Amino acid sequence: MQKKGFIIALVIGLILVVTGVVLAYSKLRSSDESNSETPKTVKPIEKVNLIPVEERPYVAIEPNQNGRNLQVTVYDLKKPAEEAEVEMEYQTGDLLQGAMLPLDLAELPASLDMLLGSCSAGGKCSYHEDVSGGSLLLRFLGAEKYVLKNDWAFIENKTKETIFVSRDSKFRAEGANLARVAYGVILQSPGLPENVERRLLSAPYVLRLISPYAGQLEVSIRVNEDVSNATILGWDGEAWQPMESVISDKVATATGPFYDAYVVVE
Repeated sequence: MQKKGFIIALVIGLILVVTGVVLAYSKLRSSDESNSETPKTVKPIEKVNLIPVEERPYVAIEPNQNGRNLQVTVYDLKKPAEEAEVEMEYQTGDLLQGAMLPLDLAELPASLDMLLGSCSAGGKCSYHEDVSGGSLLLRFLGAEKYVLKNDWAFIENKTKETIFVSRDSKFRAEGANLARVAYGVILQSPGLPENVERRLLSAPYVLRLISPYAGQLEVSIRVNEDVSNATILGWDGEAWQPMESVISDKVATATGPFYDAYVVVE
C-alpha cells in the first residue's frame, strides 16, 4: 500500500515538473515572438551642418537681465525657412540642462529669450548656477528642412578676467577693459552677416557682452590649415573691416576696436 502511494506521488510530481517546463517554454516563446514583432525604436542620429557656410544664417546669442537670460537672434535667411525650432543645451556644474522653443521667421531679425533656469506655474523662478556654455541647435522648417548646430561659451566674469575664450578654444579675445564686463557669450555662428569672396580659413565667431566695450581688443583665431598669409575680418554692423593680422603656428592674431563678429580669410 505504501509502495502504491509512493508511485502515485512520484507520478504527480513528474506531471507537475513537465507542466512547469511546458508553461515556461510557452512563456519564453511568447516573449520572443512579441519582441520580434515590436522591435525597439532607435532614435535616428540627426544630421547637422550639411549646407555650406555661405547658405547659413547669421546668428548671435546675447546675455541680458543680469546673465539670467540669453537672447537668441536670427538676423537673416540665405536659405528660405518659415520657422525654426531653437534647442539649447548647456552645462551647469556637473549637470546638463536644456530648453526648446519655436521661433517665427516671418519678420527678420527674429529673437527669443532662453531662461537659464526654470519657473513654476505661480511665476517663481530658480536660476542655474555655474553655467559654462553648451550647444545651440537650430532646425529650420520650410520647403527644405536643414539643421545647424554650434557651440557657445558663457562667461560669468566674477574674477574680472581680461581674456575670454570660445568653447572650442579656437577663438580668444584679450583686453584690459574686459575685466569690467560681468557677462559675455561667444558663439561659433552658423553663418556670416555678409558673405565674403575670399576663402574662409575659420568659422565665424560672434562676441556679445552685457555692456559696451571701449578700447582695443586683441583677437586670436586658430585657422583650419597651415597657411603663410591670413587676415582677420571684423564686422562693424554694416561691412567687414580687414584687420592688420599676423599668423604663427596656425593662429591668426590682430588688434583693433571691438567688432560684432570675426572670421579669418586667406
